[in-house]
Amino acid sequence: MDNAEEVVRLLERCEYSVYFDVDNLSEVAEEMVTEGYFGPIPSSLSCYID
Repeated sequence: MDNAEEVVRLLERCEYSVYFDVDNLSEVAEEMVTEGYFGPIPSSLSCYID
């Protein structure tokens, strides 16, 4: 985040997620998909997700 005020606002509203044991953004994205942030994964697409 480039804007410190935005960061403070997000922290105050508890609008953030913390991911432990991840080394890169790909792992964060994988966790988000696993947690359902993007809704259910259609079976027609699941075979393309590694």
